[in-house]
Amino acid sequence: MCSVDTRRFMVKIARKYYEDKMTQAEIASLYGISRQKVQRLLDQGERNGVIQVFIRPPLHIHENLENQLERLYGLREAVVVDVEPQWNSDVLRAGIGLGAAEYLLRVMRDHLRIAISWGETLLYMARSLAQLSTVKKFNNTHIIQGLGFVSESGKDSHSGEIVNIIASVLGAQKHLLSAPGVTASREARDIFLKDPNVSEVLHMAKSADIALLGIGVLTRDTIVMRGKNNIAWSEMEDLRKRGAVGDITLRFFDRHGVLVPSDVDQRVVGLNLDEIRCIENVVGIAGGLGKVEAIHGALAGKLIKVLVTDNVTAQELISMYD
Repeated sequence: MCSVDTRRFMVKIARKYYEDKMTQAEIASLYGISRQKVQRLLDQGERNGVIQVFIRPPLHIHENLENQLERLYGLREAVVVDVEPQWNSDVLRAGIGLGAAEYLLRVMRDHLRIAISWGETLLYMARSLAQLSTVKKFNNTHIIQGLGFVSESGKDSHSGEIVNIIASVLGAQKHLLSAPGVTASREARDIFLKDPNVSEVLHMAKSADIALLGIGVLTRDTIVMRGKNNIAWSEMEDLRKRGAVGDITLRFFDRHGVLVPSDVDQRVVGLNLDEIRCIENVVGIAGGLGKVEAIHGALAGKLIKVLVTDNVTAQELISMYD
């Protein structure tokens, strides 16, 4: 037990350090003691409960949910944005997209290769990035399309737009895939893969430092079902019957994150699940209750290392962990 005088002195030092923002060296000089003794007294104060440091997250910061997701699913990081349950899907995607854009800026540095898939939330991410005032240009940075284009209502939707926006904002070189995301046949896929430009872009995507990927579900209202994209609804139904719960780069997986083999998989021009797992930092960007099962499958299969999602989805993922 410390003497009364030691505890009194401990409080003096703690107030100088935490409230007056003095350095340990300044406190040592003031009281004529060593800096090491100041450190020892501060450490002792914490152990004895004299000094208690409280961290109070601001409202709408879900640090507890982030910690639980990281611990349960072995994530490098979880980024949980605040949403209201009644928000419509576009507002939800915009919120998650902004969270993803802010995360990307935090981890950005020179000389990075960044592979990107497509999806509506990723488009919101790109547009949010263009509106942030803290963006700067980066040297020798490459933005790479990791999945061929998708058409919506007869025109290219936004597969290239995402790459174009992010490359422009970051001052990076862009590398587009001149191929559809899904071809009409395996033979057509093989022809595209033999194209030097396509094979070079895919090789770059495989060696990316970061992958920013959407997580899709098997429903009629997904982008891939809204245009002429060489996938029939009957194929999606068959995938669902065989246990598929979601996809990343149109590679459909089950609740354990294991690929569900299909003819569709043999027609995709894009990164496969094994290649994605080998990328150093894979960021899954998705949210909404309709995607909980798909996100859970991606987490269970260790397909992603970072998750950007919303607080409602995060709570569901924590509840369903087994």
